[in-house]
Amino acid sequence: MTSDKTKLEKKEDQINPKCSKGAKIKIKLFWPIIIILLIICIGIGICHHFMAKKLIAKYNTEKEQVIAKASFNIDNNTKSFLETTARVFSWAINDLALKKNFEQINNMMTELVKTNNFKQIVLLSPDGKVVLSTDKKFEGQGFPSYINDMIKKDNVSSGLGENGELVAVAPVYNLGTRLCTVIITYTPQKINF
Repeated sequence: MTSDKTKLEKKEDQINPKCSKGAKIKIKLFWPIIIILLIICIGIGICHHFMAKKLIAKYNTEKEQVIAKASFNIDNNTKSFLETTARVFSWAINDLALKKNFEQINNMMTELVKTNNFKQIVLLSPDGKVVLSTDKKFEGQGFPSYINDMIKKDNVSSGLGENGELVAVAPVYNLGTRLCTVIITYTPQKINF
């Protein structure tokens, strides 16, 4: 039997004379090591895939929250800006309304409505009739009813108009008497995130 082993070893040495027993063991271990390394790499890849998916979902959630908060703040700032503009405009026309200098008020309204995104400015008499408007077709008529609740208030207020625009209403008073009401319609700029 020993002669058989030696004959086999001699044949293998003749076929591959440079290959020793240690090299044969290394070759036999080569493929299992490669397979194990391949499995480890695939496992790491799968783990990274799921971790990346989780991070992307977290990023998208946080992004939506930031956009919602930014939109809310922009809407509040725009509303505050419009209310402040209406308040200051009502102060500016107070003396002119008392003197019934409607030509000067009309000039001021026309200049203000030329500013970006200002759609219309209306001046209502205490009984609700349109005295002046930057859109002349409304003059002499009553103002649409969607704004009645805001017109009745004694302070500056704002809300949404019929087409989604912002509307600010500011009463003009002199010594406790309501002289008129200013209505400013503003179309906010669309912001895409």
